[in-house]
Amino acid sequence: MKLWPEKSWSLGTVSPPGARRGGSEQDPPPARLQIFQQLGAEPADQRRVASDPQERICRLTAEFSDDALELRFRNLHLQSDARRLQAAMWLGGAIYPVFGLMDYIRHDGADGSFQLFLLRWLVPIAAGIVALSVRRRPERVLSAWPVTSVETLAFAVFLITAATMPQQMSTRTLQLVVLAFSLFIFVPNRFLQSTSLVAAGVAGYLLVATQLPAVNDRLGVDDVVTIIVVVMVGALTQWMLESGRRNQYLSLLQEQRSRERLEFEVAQRTALQHELQWLADHDALSDLLNRRAFYEAADRTFAEARRADRPVAVLVIDADHFKTVNDRFGHHTGDEAIRLIARQCKLHLRTDDVVGRLGGEEFAIVMPAASGRLAAEVADRLRTCIARAQIEHPDGIVSITVSIGFTEGQPWAETVQEALQRADGAMYSAKASGRDCVVGV
Repeated sequence: MKLWPEKSWSLGTVSPPGARRGGSEQDPPPARLQIFQQLGAEPADQRRVASDPQERICRLTAEFSDDALELRFRNLHLQSDARRLQAAMWLGGAIYPVFGLMDYIRHDGADGSFQLFLLRWLVPIAAGIVALSVRRRPERVLSAWPVTSVETLAFAVFLITAATMPQQMSTRTLQLVVLAFSLFIFVPNRFLQSTSLVAAGVAGYLLVATQLPAVNDRLGVDDVVTIIVVVMVGALTQWMLESGRRNQYLSLLQEQRSRERLEFEVAQRTALQHELQWLADHDALSDLLNRRAFYEAADRTFAEARRADRPVAVLVIDADHFKTVNDRFGHHTGDEAIRLIARQCKLHLRTDDVVGRLGGEEFAIVMPAASGRLAAEVADRLRTCIARAQIEHPDGIVSITVSIGFTEGQPWAETVQEALQRADGAMYSAKASGRDCVVGV
């Protein structure tokens, strides 16, 4: 019997990831069809693209049409929006009373001016409360009602002041422009709420200005046009800013998905290469190294032992009366016998031991740093355990025995093929001695 290959058929990597050696356990590779199917498989969330209707931005609100996506966007900018809101509340709360102080000084303490001055302080107080609340719990910035309440209060106080002290409407118009533009640009609020509030405030101011005869002549068409233009520019600016932020978020999402898809494909192809290499190096029935991979691993073991000047034990195992088992009980039982021998080898060998199926019912083992005595103990233990194991069959319990030959190889003086040839001769001696035994040379 010829135990060594005439040529070395290497596929490139001689030690593929996942190769089984000795008693190490590893799950068998998936079926080949499943492997190729994996190349086209992608997580469902990675197949979404930016053209998804749920990822469109509503033109009316400048927000995502999908509430869940909008919430994720706002959560992503939670901390920055909270800091912006705090800064706007503190700054607006500090500036707002200044206009009241200017009115009080301009009217030289006229009747009602001091009360209006005190009324203006409601706005910074409310703004301070909102700022402290957001600082303590930043998630409150997700709700529009705190900042909208402060903005509504600011407009209400402004309209009360304009109706109570109608003098110098040009100054009031300037204050309205500053207030409206600030709400659009500097205060982080939702676009629809800001636009509705500013529109209501401007409409209220125009109504107050036209209903007071004392100031009717002082509010010209140019003032009205200026107010409307400023409101339109402010609303458009906020809409562009909010839409731009969300478009940038979509770009980041798309970039992240592309990167994840690329990483997924690379991982799948790497896994496929490993699986294909595993299939190329292993016997499908026994889940052990096949003939070619076994000789490659055995050559490496001999080379390492040669450098370390250590002995190597070599064993050859052959199932007894295997053809009779196949003929009497069927090939399925014969396959179970092959698997039984492979399981016992993996169970009783070390991680560094190299075990493979050379063909048919014949197996070979190379044990680094092992003497002939250790090889005899391992061989006898394998023979005993295989003989005790049983295979269930409808006609009864099937037992199988093996004949084992072993030798202590000398890597510094011989090759793997020469050591295997001696162990093979010892195995035939075991066959001649009645089978189910161990013979060493």
